[in-house]
Amino acid sequence: MFKTILFYKYCHISEENLKIIREREISVCKVLGLTGGIIIAKEGINGTLEGKLEQIEIYKKHILSDRHFKKMVIKETTSNGESFPKIKVKIKDEIVSTKLPENIDPLVKTGTHVNAKEVKKMFDTGEEFYVIDMRNDYEIKSGHFKNTVNADWDMKASRDLPKMID
Repeated sequence: MFKTILFYKYCHISEENLKIIREREISVCKVLGLTGGIIIAKEGINGTLEGKLEQIEIYKKHILSDRHFKKMVIKETTSNGESFPKIKVKIKDEIVSTKLPENIDPLVKTGTHVNAKEVKKMFDTGEEFYVIDMRNDYEIKSGHFKNTVNADWDMKASRDLPKMID
């Protein structure tokens, strides 16, 4: 049985730790036979990996043992073992390419977390709220919530966000 995991965490990673984490993740993923991709930036980590169930469980324990990623939420689903041809771990400027100004720090200025039960209650009671969907245009077309902000923006990629903000 194969699983795919998806994870991201905004956190501060020093320049010297970027390279250390990159090399470590390449090695661990290769030893475990995992495929997929991980992006590491000074602002955090973003990854999607696939592998056999046992190896995925080992990887989850590994990544959550790192002080940067201790409380990271990891989502998972079953898969067929053929989603990715190899492992890629890259250091980039951002974990999600938004091209926002450097003075914007998602760890400092962020919204209030609303869990799934609270969102459902808001939908059920007809409370007015907006979902701002940061996915690109083809992901939006695959499905989105009613009244989602972005569905009619024609935003091609998250890096188009700065020109959409106004």
